[in-house]
Amino acid sequence: MAVPGFVDQHQQMVLQSSFMGWQDIPAAAAIEARTGIATYVENDANAVTVGEKLFGRAKESRNFTLVSLGIGIGSAHFIDGRLHRGHSGGAGELDLARQRHDGPPEAGVQRLQRAHPPRQHPAVGPGEDRGGDHHR
Repeated sequence: MAVPGFVDQHQQMVLQSSFMGWQDIPAAAAIEARTGIATYVENDANAVTVGEKLFGRAKESRNFTLVSLGIGIGSAHFIDGRLHRGHSGGAGELDLARQRHDGPPEAGVQRLQRAHPPRQHPAVGPGEDRGGDHHR
């Protein structure tokens, strides 16, 4: 199931989809309970990007970005042949960089950061590589 918005891959939940009006919905479990069919939830831009990598024009590409213009603006990135999700799973969520009319930023970013806080890197000197999991 592909949905616009923030998805928690570990819990297979839709954390926030403004378009669908969903917040903290265990979508995969609900569909499995009703249909008996194994279900996985993915962000819509990520799903399109994986499709392009497996079956489309990006088959031979190890590094590419897809920008999705539809319900909102989204993107997804393949880096070193793998889908890049970022520290909190929201890599490529361009639409969530906007602000609501009343000012505060969209809540999905904060919810993702609480669920999957960024890993702390040890201090390094100038010019040294931090390493880490920036390709996950």
